[in-house]
Amino acid sequence: LSKKNISFKNFKVSKLEKPKIKLELTKDDKKINYEGRIVRHGEIGDVVIKRQWILPVPEDGDSVVAYYTQQILKDAGIPSKFSEFAPLVKEYIQKYFFDKEINVNDSKVIKRLNDAVLGQRLLSIFKKPLVDLLIEEQEVKFEEYFYLKKTPAYAWSKTIYKSPLKSIFNHASCDNNLELEFVRFLENSKDVTSFSKLEKQKTRFHIEYLSSDNHLKLYYPDFIIRLKDGSIWIVETKGREDPDVQFKDSRTERWVEDASKLTKVKWKYIKIQENIFYASNSTTFMDLVKHQIEVNKRREERFKTK
Repeated sequence: LSKKNISFKNFKVSKLEKPKIKLELTKDDKKINYEGRIVRHGEIGDVVIKRQWILPVPEDGDSVVAYYTQQILKDAGIPSKFSEFAPLVKEYIQKYFFDKEINVNDSKVIKRLNDAVLGQRLLSIFKKPLVDLLIEEQEVKFEEYFYLKKTPAYAWSKTIYKSPLKSIFNHASCDNNLELEFVRFLENSKDVTSFSKLEKQKTRFHIEYLSSDNHLKLYYPDFIIRLKDGSIWIVETKGREDPDVQFKDSRTERWVEDASKLTKVKWKYIKIQENIFYASNSTTFMDLVKHQIEVNKRREERFKTK
């Protein structure tokens, strides 16, 4: 995956979703009501002050278009394309967003576009088509080689595993106790010939993926492990999971498939969960992998039956 130089020359807003939003307006201006109450010892008392604010409405529709243009480009991660993209946003709002063609400078339309929920709908309609335009999947090929053993020395203030025998590094830099114990496990696993504890940005190894918010991001795995059978494993040791985990997983699965075809060496990926690691009595890496896979299968089966 990679970002490409984007051009809106062939971007047709007529092909976007057409929600046919009704141009309905409430009789009153949008207002915020505020009440101030006395609170004593955790108990809410009488109202002592009341205020009401009428939400401001933009003076012209073009300023609303400008605002949404900036938000759409920001969400998609596209810089400095405002002048080229703003006319397309205006065209879409005027011709396709509502149930009839409108003029963005009509006072009724300006009030309608001031609705936050409506604004989020507009942003969501543009987001995926823009990401699809921006991100391209390239043919897999070798571009450059780099060697972990040539990683420059770097300072580390967290936990370390001193002088691991199977690692090319003199020490293994660990972010937490789970990684420290996992290094100890690899040192004692008879089927492991070598491993590297990777450190974000220090060791360069990363995989591009499309995140949950449709942005191109970099995933830095925890470990690379070589086994006696010649296979190479990318391993993530995981405690709590973040919203992007499923996107990292699926992209890495694809990456190891491509790497296996290019290198003629079997690459594999596994995520070892913290509770499984500590509960397992495995003495080899592959025994631990089998244990994790069995747990994953049971979880999938339970999910299917719900």
